[in-house]
Amino acid sequence: MEDYDVRSAASIMASVKEQEARFEQLTRALEEERRNVTLQLERANLPPNPTTSQPLAWQQVVMQVNDARVLANNPLSFSTTSLTHHVSASLLTSLK
Repeated sequence: MEDYDVRSAASIMASVKEQEARFEQLTRALEEERRNVTLQLERANLPPNPTTSQPLAWQQVVMQVNDARVLANNPLSFSTTSLTHHVSASLLTSLK
């Protein structure tokens, strides 16, 4: 019976580790999608000839640096609900 318990515990632990890895992968994909949507929204909101604003390539670099700072300051140790809320809030802020 103890061998079964050890195998069962090991199986559960392996499953949890797989789920954690999948969650991290999905989190990275979600963050990338959020960046893409933000860029698309910014492009759509740009005037036809932005003579006084920074070039789009520079804006993208600034956004990537800002995203990196946000991720560095907020480790990915929150639940799926929190992640969804965080990304939704970021997108809503971007829309304003």
